[in-house]
Amino acid sequence: MRRLFDIWLEAAPQRFHSADHEETWLHLAGWFLRPGCGMNGDSERAAALAEILAAPPRYASGAVKIQRWICARRIAAGLNAAQSEAIWNAAAAEWREGCAPSAEIALLAGALESIGSETRISIHRRLTEAIDAQPKNPAFWKALGRLLSRVLFHAGTEQILPPEFVEEAWGVLEEIDPGESLRPEAAAAWLRAARLTGLRPVDVSKSTRNQIDSLLRRWDINEVRRRVLHEVVPLATSDQTGLLGEAPPPGLTLQSEADFH
Repeated sequence: MRRLFDIWLEAAPQRFHSADHEETWLHLAGWFLRPGCGMNGDSERAAALAEILAAPPRYASGAVKIQRWICARRIAAGLNAAQSEAIWNAAAAEWREGCAPSAEIALLAGALESIGSETRISIHRRLTEAIDAQPKNPAFWKALGRLLSRVLFHAGTEQILPPEFVEEAWGVLEEIDPGESLRPEAAAAWLRAARLTGLRPVDVSKSTRNQIDSLLRRWDINEVRRRVLHEVVPLATSDQTGLLGEAPPPGLTLQSEADFH
C-alpha cells in the first residue's frame, strides 16, 4: 500500500488534467496512506499529502471537495498539530456561521484530534447546535462522539476535552431522540463521550454517566455496550475501527495512545 502511495505521490501533478483526475487522485491517495501512520516514512508521506490538502483544489466540483475532506480524514492520525490546523482552516471556510456543516466537514472535525483545544471546543458547540436542529444526521453524531471521546485514537490525553464539555452537550441534547434507526449511532456517541477510564481529569461525573445509561436503557442498548459507563474496559477492535471511521488496511494493528490505567 505504501509503495503504491509513493508512486501515486510522484504522479500528483497529473491530477490537474481534469476534475475526474483530481477526484480520483485524492480518493486513492487517502486510501493508500490510511490511517496516516503505522509504517516507516509515514510522517514524511503525511506531510507531503497535507501540503496538497491545505491548498485549494484546481477544480471546484462537489465531488473533488468531498474527496479532499475524505482524504484528509483518512490520514488524520499521521498529521501533526500544524498540519491539522492548516487543513482545518481550509475546511472551516466552507462551514458558514449559523449553518450546519456538510457531512464530510463534520466527520473531518472529529478526526483531526491534534487541532487546538479552543478550536475543538468551538466545533463541539457548533455541532451540538447542529444536532439540536437536525438530530437525524448520522455524521453529526459520529463527529460529536469523536470530539467528546474520553479515549482518542492518535492524540494524547492532553487533547481530550474536559468532562464539563460532555456535560454541556448532554444538557442541550439529553431530550433528543434521533429515531429508532439512528439510536445506535447516537448511543455510540454518548458511550464514547462518557466511558469510564479511571483517569480523574478525564472521566465524566457519575451522575451524568448514570443519566446517559438511563437514556440508553430506554433505547434498548444492551448491557454489554453500556458496561463502559461503569467499568474500565479496554478498547475492543470494533471500538478502534469506530474511532478510525473505517477498517484499517489488512495487516495493520492499531493501538490508541491513550492507555487505561
